[in-house]
Amino acid sequence: MQSVPKTVFDRQLAFNLYPAPEHREELIVAQLRGLIDVRTQVALSITQGTLFHGHTFSLFVKTEEELEIGDGEESLRANAAIALPEGDEQIGTIDAAGKDEVVVAEVRRDPSIAGGFWVWAVCDNLRRGSALNAVLVAEKVLFATGVPN
Repeated sequence: MQSVPKTVFDRQLAFNLYPAPEHREELIVAQLRGLIDVRTQVALSITQGTLFHGHTFSLFVKTEEELEIGDGEESLRANAAIALPEGDEQIGTIDAAGKDEVVVAEVRRDPSIAGGFWVWAVCDNLRRGSALNAVLVAEKVLFATGVPN
């Protein structure tokens, strides 16, 4: 092992994890609000890693009422932008490559917070991240300039 030259980046990026850039969580939580009931409390912390074509994230959701995991999964399945595996299928980042949907790999009840659930999900960062970002930016520019749809 030896240190990596830092002529372009201030740290080694390959095979490394680091906190997401500032405000990334706020952007994703705002996007989540369009997919879920706005009254749902959401806490999100992102750790970025250099994965090919993928993002993974762990999301904490607290519901007002106690829910069974199956009820939460059914709510997620009702959204066309979200996919869940069938049965005991194991999902990893590579399984989201080439897919438009956010793939929910696991929904797990939090053992210490009533109504709390952890959702672990993956998505293709080129389709869900970059492409979606481009569309959102284009929409903002078009609406800000008054260009008709």
